[in-house]
Amino acid sequence: MKEVVVLKQGEIGKLEEEALHGTDEEHSEAIYEALGELLSSRSDYNETIEILNEAYYSIACDYWVAYYLQWPRYQGLQDMEACLYPYFELYRYGYNLHWTQNVLFIGKR
Repeated sequence: MKEVVVLKQGEIGKLEEEALHGTDEEHSEAIYEALGELLSSRSDYNETIEILNEAYYSIACDYWVAYYLQWPRYQGLQDMEACLYPYFELYRYGYNLHWTQNVLFIGKR
């Protein structure tokens, strides 16, 4: 990251809409994809807890919160248990994050 930008309330929603509709060509999905691939490679899809995977997402409609809540199940990553804690804390206080190739945006909806 080259820069962190704190946005005015409501501004982050515009960035999320651009990403959702594919109109943010300058933005990168690399961070989202990398974490998704890492956790997918560390998941046992035959575990009973796998049945709760979508339920965890539905709690907040936020995959990163779902990943945080499920962290103990990801094989070999338990030593890094606090790595998503800062994200979860920001979420708890109503903040969202949005990444581009070089910038991290933080804001409230």
